[in-house]
Amino acid sequence: MIIWLASYPRSGNTLTRIMLNDVFGAAVPSIYEEDRTQQEYNWGDLLPPTASHRPADLTREQFLEYARSSPDVFFVKTHAPPPESDEAAILIVRDGRAAISSFEAYQKSFWRHPRSLAHIVIGGEGMLNWSRTNAAWLRRSAPTLLLHYESITADPAGTIARLAEFTGQAPRGEFTRSFADMRAINPDFFRQGSNAPGIAHVETECGALFWALHGDMMRALGYLDDSCRPKSNALFEQALAEAGAALESYAARIDNAPPEPAIPPVSSPAPDPASEPAASAVAGELSLRAGGG
Repeated sequence: MIIWLASYPRSGNTLTRIMLNDVFGAAVPSIYEEDRTQQEYNWGDLLPPTASHRPADLTREQFLEYARSSPDVFFVKTHAPPPESDEAAILIVRDGRAAISSFEAYQKSFWRHPRSLAHIVIGGEGMLNWSRTNAAWLRRSAPTLLLHYESITADPAGTIARLAEFTGQAPRGEFTRSFADMRAINPDFFRQGSNAPGIAHVETECGALFWALHGDMMRALGYLDDSCRPKSNALFEQALAEAGAALESYAARIDNAPPEPAIPPVSSPAPDPASEPAASAVAGELSLRAGGG
């Protein structure tokens, strides 16, 4: 059977997978192809390939079919919208400002063409939208356990108790890894752990844009603090100004980018008419194929 591990990127999905594997001995595969290459991300013993990778000889669809029919439980990582099924899910959420800022830093480390912070906040082309991703999973009628990244890191024991109650799995031990331990193994992936720097970054660069787009979901998930901005004409005016500034910055970057190298013309010898089949012959051959001859 499948229990989905759903989240917006950089919200604690991998941390939850490590916890499930360490404490419950659970299989925690991912639907994403790149997550099969352990060496690429230097996981050490954080995510053993036998627990975190689907079999190499199975496509994603084949693996999901196998997992659904298995009596064993597979906790499957996804950032995608929920499938049309009644499978249970664990939705991991994080303060949107921290998640988005962390996703920006992740892209700069691992992506060839990282997006700008404003582009990620908006959920523009090629990006997930933080509010819509969470809303899609929250609106399901299927059983869904909501976990906050902040609670996972502050109270691992309480998180394990909630996971045990929801999944029916018995813990085999305690979660003893610290963030420093995980960062020592993979510093590019486990960067800070704390929300504070990411929150400050988003608030400084495009705070109004963030609150205009994601304020409702922040409030629904309980992320209320002194920086929470209620909806107002002033907020939306500032959000538009921030979006406009981001667009101007992007346009300037495009204008100043070095030109793409010209594609040289392909030189090939002129065809010999004598060696070319006549059009009527080609048409006849196609006619024979179409007729099943």
